[in-house]
Amino acid sequence: MKRHASLHFFLLSMIIGAMAPVVIAAPPQLTPEGELPADSRLEPLKDLNGYFPLQVPSSKARWEIRAESIRRRILVSQGLWPMPEATPLNPVIHSEQEMDGYTLSKVYFESMPGFYVTGVLYKPIGFKG
Repeated sequence: MKRHASLHFFLLSMIIGAMAPVVIAAPPQLTPEGELPADSRLEPLKDLNGYFPLQVPSSKARWEIRAESIRRRILVSQGLWPMPEATPLNPVIHSEQEMDGYTLSKVYFESMPGFYVTGVLYKPIGFKG
């Protein structure tokens, strides 16, 4: 039994030894030797002491293009691009109480399926308009 184990160990070490040059081979290079790829993450970090001049758009048309770009970035950063599908709000108003000159009601609605927004609604009594 011991002899078979040593034979298996010998064969395994021979296979690993034969494969070693393949495993140790250098990985493929994307850039020339010693040169780093053009990647902004490899540049020095920005801090508040840097110089970041505001480039004012030269015309109203250019500003509208810039404004749309800014709006799009804000929507993307908040997870609203593309805009989620509109769903029914299913509003509920309950526990209305009459106070001195106004009514107080508890409210909630479903802004997204399963996500509820709650609040308190104050309405003046006898308000016209």
